[in-house]
Amino acid sequence: MARRYHRIRNLDEYITIAGAPKPGAGVEGAILAGGRSRRMGRDKLLLPFGAGTMLQAISEALRPLVERLRLIGRESTPGLPLPNAQPDLRPGLGPLSGIHAALATAEANRVLVVACDLPFLTTSFLRGLVDGLPPELEAVVPCPGGEPVAVCALYRVTCLEGLAARLERRELAASEFAKSLRARFLDDRDLSRLDPSGRCLLNLNTPLDYEKAREILRNESKTSTG
Repeated sequence: MARRYHRIRNLDEYITIAGAPKPGAGVEGAILAGGRSRRMGRDKLLLPFGAGTMLQAISEALRPLVERLRLIGRESTPGLPLPNAQPDLRPGLGPLSGIHAALATAEANRVLVVACDLPFLTTSFLRGLVDGLPPELEAVVPCPGGEPVAVCALYRVTCLEGLAARLERRELAASEFAKSLRARFLDDRDLSRLDPSGRCLLNLNTPLDYEKAREILRNESKTSTG
């Protein structure tokens, strides 16, 4: 079934709506958007996707679960106003820099971090991360095929000290950071339960990836209307 979105006038209005507080959740949402989209050739956030954009698809999946939703790695700029934008504090150091900024500036003690190129994410999948963190652990990290996906994970802000030290040492591999944590790693069995379609972690980096994703949506639309 195609996702439905509120009609909005511009990106500014959408981020304002998406960032409205959710009392009692104790979790913030952070969309990592600091990359330059070199391989895609245009801003991934604004690419049409389904009934809206990639930004809308990801934000709609996050909104029911978080108190506050922010874009990480962006600044408010003319023509693209982002009132809930948070620039990287250590720019130029890749995804770990975005995770660092999200944790260092968080108001909640848990942050649900999501890359901006994962438009197939669902609220039910992300809820599995939020609900899967026991008190004694620092993070919940999907681990398809045994490889941690650090850019779609739930972190406690207590991860910040070790993360900052890695940035200082220029140890910038996000997956290695995830492996260093006291974390619950969701294996293929866990992921198949949370994501029966197997698409939630499908990231779109290139125009070919994007066209394949749009073809999936077209086929779904045909099936639902047929």
